[in-house]
Amino acid sequence: MKKIVPYKKELEFNTEVSEITSISLENTLKKASDNYITGDFIISGEYKIVDVSLNTEKFSFELPFDIDIDKKYKTDNLVIDIDDFYYELDKNKMIVNISVLLDNLEEIEIIESKQEDVREEVEEKSKDEVNIKEERDNSMKDVFDSFDVEESYRTYKVYIVRENDNLESILERFDVTKEDLENYNDLNSITVGLKLIIPTNNNEKL
Repeated sequence: MKKIVPYKKELEFNTEVSEITSISLENTLKKASDNYITGDFIISGEYKIVDVSLNTEKFSFELPFDIDIDKKYKTDNLVIDIDDFYYELDKNKMIVNISVLLDNLEEIEIIESKQEDVREEVEEKSKDEVNIKEERDNSMKDVFDSFDVEESYRTYKVYIVRENDNLESILERFDVTKEDLENYNDLNSITVGLKLIIPTNNNEKL
């Protein structure tokens, strides 16, 4: 982010000035602390008192410059430069206009906003994971919805039908009768991936 800081100063000469024959601007601006810039503008050159004169006079002005940067900006990578410089003459006065460029400012609110977006995104993903887990848990609960609390069996298994399984092999594996299995499942179609509720009596084959 860039910011332009304008600076205007009226400089007074000891005599009238008819023409500025040369001029230069230097600066010693630097960041003294995280949000404080200080230094000087050094304006120097030569001028004529009257148009017809061949003689020139030298001049030099040292202008202090200090600025506090709002604390909402991060200045770790700050670059300080002169963006523009021009002057106007009025008899024995020179009015200088300097634009100071502050580059690579970072707005802390924006940085925090991005961090918050990342946090929210992580939280949303976490919520999605929780929702998925809840859906899975609910799907398992749904399998047991038809249970009668007064059943004589104390424990139950959920078995997912695999390839090469059939009704007879499942009955034999879990040592359960077809009638008992039908109390909890629709046995009209035994397909791979089907979840079967198996009432157990702890005698099933491993």
